[in-house]
Amino acid sequence: MVQLLALPLADQWRQLVLGPLSKLDCCDHSSTYLLIVDGLDECEGDNTIQIILQLLAEAQSLEGVRLRIFITSRQEVAIRHSVNRMPQSKHQDFIIQDIPLPIINHNISLFLKYHLEMIGREWTLGTVLNANGLFIWAATTRRFIQEGKRFAVKRLDTILEGSSNAVVAPEKHLDEIYIIVLQQSISPNYTKEEKEELYSMLKLTIGGVLVLLSPLSLLSLSTLLGRAWKDIYQTLGDLHAILDVSEDPNRLLRILHPSFRDFLLKQGSMYRLELLDR
Repeated sequence: MVQLLALPLADQWRQLVLGPLSKLDCCDHSSTYLLIVDGLDECEGDNTIQIILQLLAEAQSLEGVRLRIFITSRQEVAIRHSVNRMPQSKHQDFIIQDIPLPIINHNISLFLKYHLEMIGREWTLGTVLNANGLFIWAATTRRFIQEGKRFAVKRLDTILEGSSNAVVAPEKHLDEIYIIVLQQSISPNYTKEEKEELYSMLKLTIGGVLVLLSPLSLLSLSTLLGRAWKDIYQTLGDLHAILDVSEDPNRLLRILHPSFRDFLLKQGSMYRLELLDR
């Protein structure tokens, strides 16, 4: 498998997906297969994105099976250009902002109901409304609550009590959950000097993760920043709701969603980590 993953994308696609599908019983038309490509815009480089879209288009050659491909992505220029070059009859586009809010809220409610019931806490309609149509808010909230383990209920209460009832832009609600996650990573029992040291380390490590064009492992990032990888892991250990960070120092360290980068790198402020102490 490792050797296969080292092959060019075209070989991986044809050996892992297109080839096996083409060998299925051509007489069985009762099933439709669904292939999901999530976060296409997070691929490295416009050229890679174009290659992936070209390879996916090869699925039209399948005769024995019905295959639908569901792609999620931000509306980046390279992606829009590549998709627009395809015949209109071959794709159907949905802009999430144009989907009626009640439909989105229903999907979010199913997601939150399932996960919040797992911690023995009744979810509320207010929680869904706080998402304001942003599934990333719901997903980040779910990770934040479940990472709290025995403090999960307390974390849920913090979100419900801290969310504003005012009508604000969806991005405002997402900012609020990011602020809560960052605030919870700083223990109120730390001394002033300890908090300042942690603030400084957070700015250094998160800043390093955000400005890199490609993700690095903890070991590589520690070399770049001149800090021990264990210190970096301990600094980011309470941020699993917004970062993919592992105890394995060779595993890549990633932000879970590009909106977190947008949150911290808004115009007028290089970082917004000063919100931690408010």
